[in-house]
Amino acid sequence: MTKQYDREAMRYLSWALYPLIACYAVYALLYETHRSWYSWVLNSLVGAVYTFGFILMCPQAEPRRGPPAPGPRRQAT
Repeated sequence: MTKQYDREAMRYLSWALYPLIACYAVYALLYETHRSWYSWVLNSLVGAVYTFGFILMCPQAEPRRGPPAPGPRRQAT
């Protein structure tokens, strides 16, 4: 069940963060100085790796299903 929630959360985070990666790459190309195209590509890829790491490390909360089950009962002596 948690794998399903993880997949769903990953999908929604990806929809939000992948376009932000592309926008950041374009912003960096236009407004930041780089020594070469290689530097810009490397900087953009590093940002993508950091963002993907954030998506994977984002904790996923599992919905609560009710009170916990009672533990084993002990007999009174």
